[in-house]
Amino acid sequence: MSNTGKGGVIYCRVSDTKQVEGTSLASQERQGREFLAKRNIEVVGVFVDKGESAKTANRVEFLRALDFCRKNKRAIGYFAVWKLDRFARNTEDHFLVRQQLRALGISLLSVTEPIGDSPSEKFLETLLAASAEFDNSIRKQRCVDGMSERIDQGIYPWKPPIGYLPQGSSARGEKKREPDTPDPVLFPMIQRALLAYKSGAYTQSDLVSLLQDEGLDAARGIKTRPQLIDRLLGQYLRFYAGLLDNPWTGKATTGRHVPMITQADMQEIMLVRKGKKRAIKRERRSEDFRLRRTLRCIECGTFLTGSAARGRGGRYYYYHCFAKLCERYGRSIRRGDVETSFVAFLARLTPSSDALDVAASQIRVEWQRRMAGAAQRQRDAEKTLMALKARRDKIFEAYEQGDYSKELFKERRDAVEREMAAATPAEQAGSEATLDGALDFALSTIRSLPVAFEAMTAVEWARFQKIVLPDGIQYDPDVGFRTPRLSVVYGLSSPEGDKKSLDVHPLGTDSNHEELEEELRAWSDLRRVSAV
Repeated sequence: MSNTGKGGVIYCRVSDTKQVEGTSLASQERQGREFLAKRNIEVVGVFVDKGESAKTANRVEFLRALDFCRKNKRAIGYFAVWKLDRFARNTEDHFLVRQQLRALGISLLSVTEPIGDSPSEKFLETLLAASAEFDNSIRKQRCVDGMSERIDQGIYPWKPPIGYLPQGSSARGEKKREPDTPDPVLFPMIQRALLAYKSGAYTQSDLVSLLQDEGLDAARGIKTRPQLIDRLLGQYLRFYAGLLDNPWTGKATTGRHVPMITQADMQEIMLVRKGKKRAIKRERRSEDFRLRRTLRCIECGTFLTGSAARGRGGRYYYYHCFAKLCERYGRSIRRGDVETSFVAFLARLTPSSDALDVAASQIRVEWQRRMAGAAQRQRDAEKTLMALKARRDKIFEAYEQGDYSKELFKERRDAVEREMAAATPAEQAGSEATLDGALDFALSTIRSLPVAFEAMTAVEWARFQKIVLPDGIQYDPDVGFRTPRLSVVYGLSSPEGDKKSLDVHPLGTDSNHEELEEELRAWSDLRRVSAV
């Protein structure tokens, strides 16, 4: 050897972290030391890459070894590896790095292979480098074929997006054979966030706050950031809609996992994100003018705006019409006067407690009737689903026994899984205790609405007003409030004169039952969304 008297560097590598715990790395180093000792070459450095692939030259310890050789080229004459596929599994990389070592006067040695500078040894080295690349390409192709087949079977071969629990462990060498299942904690959080964004009432920044309020930070142990929202609405969205994209064939497959949203939901979310679907207009609310989008002009019907004037005593606040063609344009109404009158209006508007109790009682009876029917439908659906699962198992058994071709197996499997998806029982509604809590909160707020209004912020009132006065209310400084269109529960009382008892007869129809029930649920839902 021409570099006799110079030291050698040993480089060891395993591509799988599981090998780190075995004897592979120790064996490589031991054999490397024995190999150099027989040739009277002193070991001046040992570099070990644990769990790094040779498909790329960007390996931490490998790059450190090359840098060490450059800095100590006068003392180093040899770079020893246990086998050439430890050095590189790409022919181009092999000879590129080989040339860098040669330029430093360093020879590449293989502990287990006869390579060198003779024509036959150079030829063998070329074959071994090409063989390593070929072996790597075959492994890669098999891996790609396996993952592509999994996608065609409706199984996502990678770690699923947030909201799902992975089936199978790559760390334990397990292959996915079943679709990923919904995470019982995270799945409903992400689902509600996606549907909220679809409505157009929330921006991506709003979703961060919404998910934090839902408890996502605590559930994941990670702070929710805008980057996560970008992934939810971007790269994860098709998976959430039940679609799997095959990057190698360019085709989309219906996944076997439970979708979080429908494909129609996905399309609407995409339109909202691109700005092609008009979002719900954000209300301009101010703590100084909480009735800005509630009061309407008595002449033209437009919403009144608010302004503040400075005077010797400080600031003076007024509501006024800003429609230039209106006869009342610019006429001011003192904020204190109108808001005091509004509180009195709310007090006269409130239905009697007896009437609200009767309404709530009838809603509970109707809800129990529906729940009984829903429970029976649930049982029927579960029986149907069990029968379909048994059919699906038989299809898989027939395929494994060779009774079905691959094409026939896919056709029959997809058909039965479509039936299973259609037969999957719908999620049951909340418990009776949940309904009671919702109604109690809603009714207690309705009973004390004047007090609640005084305590509400402008944003909170904006949400409550959509339930109480969906169209707003016209105000005349000389006469007072005109009779507005009221929500169902307020429509059963009179805003004029003293409070009147609720006429319960209209509640005998299913339509009124449903409308009133949905309205009271809306009151309760505001507990959760008012902070967003």
